[in-house]
Amino acid sequence: MVPLWLFGAVALTGATAILGGTVFGYDCGTGPVHWAEAFGTSRYFGPKALLTYRFALSGLFLTMYVIYVYDTINPHWIWFMTHWSAIVRALYFCALPFATVSAVKAMKVLPTVSADDQPFSVSFAMVMLHMQLPFSFVIALLYWTLETPAHNLCVFNDSDFCEDLPGFLSCFVHGLDMLLVTGSFMIERIPFRRKCAGWFCLFTTVYTVWSCIHYLVGWADTRPLYAALNWKRPYLVLVSYIGLGFVLFPSVIFLYWALGRLRDLRDVDVEAREKPFKDPKTVELSPSPDAASRA
Repeated sequence: MVPLWLFGAVALTGATAILGGTVFGYDCGTGPVHWAEAFGTSRYFGPKALLTYRFALSGLFLTMYVIYVYDTINPHWIWFMTHWSAIVRALYFCALPFATVSAVKAMKVLPTVSADDQPFSVSFAMVMLHMQLPFSFVIALLYWTLETPAHNLCVFNDSDFCEDLPGFLSCFVHGLDMLLVTGSFMIERIPFRRKCAGWFCLFTTVYTVWSCIHYLVGWADTRPLYAALNWKRPYLVLVSYIGLGFVLFPSVIFLYWALGRLRDLRDVDVEAREKPFKDPKTVELSPSPDAASRA
């Protein structure tokens, strides 16, 4: 007999997917900012410095994730939410250099660029960005409040029952990487769009479905996932999921959307360029300094 709570789980995950598609969306375009402008320019870097920065940043993250996987790999490694998040972030940093190269070339070579002619690398990077950026925040928040509460650490608590601070690699994938990607987001022009945030809702929905499958096939008896996803207490999990899926997740999405808007308000160049991108499908880009000097 199918347990009653399973119907509730199906209904809630379905509602989250619908929320992602209606309230938010799955549009991976960069509009109103042109894709070449978003990925190929920066308020703080020239084209060469931007390429160097993106390749160095991607190299740093990919190196750290390879070391983390080597240090923690086991037959159950892929089961955990932190590792799903790390995979998505690694895919983002694989795509980011290619998207930057395409955008920098478009800015330098073409005086006119079709806004619809968005390369796959840019679209893929946009999808990965909108999954990994809010998910990294959620991972850090849940880890330091539920899995390893910060107030129980010996650095903050000198009781006999305090816990040692986790190792550097664990701290990196549970918070330090979130600080780095958020800081990088704040000095770039890649937009965080509400209309693309449905990918994050879909991603969390898929993981919730996986946690149900993990429990139903009996793996939770030998290798549980997380205390907050213990389906042996299904109604407690469902109540927690309502709080996560309909309060925390939308709040994190709007947090990063607001951070992006605040960033752009300080970037006069982007604000000046947004209006021309809203209507025409072919937009005139300002020539790069190199092109201006050649002229």
